[in-house]
Amino acid sequence: MTIRGRSVFGALLFFGGLLLVTYFGVSKSSARIDYRRFLDRKARGEQVQEIPPPSTGAANVMMAVGALMSLGGVVFIGVAVRDMAAQIGEAGSHAENQLQRELMQNRDPKPKP
Repeated sequence: MTIRGRSVFGALLFFGGLLLVTYFGVSKSSARIDYRRFLDRKARGEQVQEIPPPSTGAANVMMAVGALMSLGGVVFIGVAVRDMAAQIGEAGSHAENQLQRELMQNRDPKPKP
């Protein structure tokens, strides 16, 4: 996989994981808020439709999956940055060696007319 491909894949993983964590975190909170409102209405004696207590098991699992995806994305981006830095260093080294070779060549002190 190319450096660009690793970077793009890492970014997709990172932001996709953040979206999963955010979505399921918000949905979990909303379910708790709705249930709390239901209990408050029921305590006041209002006629309300029964709501089961919120289950957080699936949301917690998906939040953990999202966190792992984000972590994997950071790893992919880190590997891509490491490889990019290595390529830049290699190009600089190659250019320096080329410059040294050109300086070592014997040249005529006077240019020809």
